[in-house]
Amino acid sequence: MKKYKLNFVPFQHKDIDVWRDARSGGISYLDQNANLIIHGGVDDIWFNNDTEELVVVDYKSQSTNEPVKTESYLTYKYHQGYKIQNAGKPYQEAELHLAYVTPSLPYYSKPVVVLVGHWTGSMGEGMAIGFDAIGAKAVIGTPMADLLGGINQFQLPDSTITLELGFERLYHVNGSYREDFVPQAVSWDGHTASDSELNAAIALLKAI
Repeated sequence: MKKYKLNFVPFQHKDIDVWRDARSGGISYLDQNANLIIHGGVDDIWFNNDTEELVVVDYKSQSTNEPVKTESYLTYKYHQGYKIQNAGKPYQEAELHLAYVTPSLPYYSKPVVVLVGHWTGSMGEGMAIGFDAIGAKAVIGTPMADLLGGINQFQLPDSTITLELGFERLYHVNGSYREDFVPQAVSWDGHTASDSELNAAIALLKAI
């Protein structure tokens, strides 16, 4: 605060810990024009003593002490693969900027088979599709959760019903939508102790 001459102090409020908990608490804002309640959690809130305004803060951690600028942030080796969109455009119309990471050492050079299921979602789903893109021998299992990427919560007006909707679309490296990816299916063994996907993966690796 001293470095940037900001006369900020932590905002004191009895509900601050509730606002920080997006799952069981959070904070909501009603957009009168859209008749839509926007709900989420905040990292922190500061009070500006000079203007008597509240400052909502979103903390981000990164693996460098360099200033956060769009170009340098996206070219940094640990940030490769990020996609940015043009401000003010719906994601369907936004130009996507691609960045690829160069494999580094050490790396695993033996064949890989990835197992997935109905509950494979979020980062797990992204990692499975990533393995498919870099040359996994197979991605085996049932269709995954089909998450679109970013999820936002919306509370319906005049009710306690909360909807979780996808608002960011993600893609396979080949350009197809992430939610359209279908793993290699394996016939189910039924109610037995056998794990059909695992057995199929082991058989595939042994056959290589």
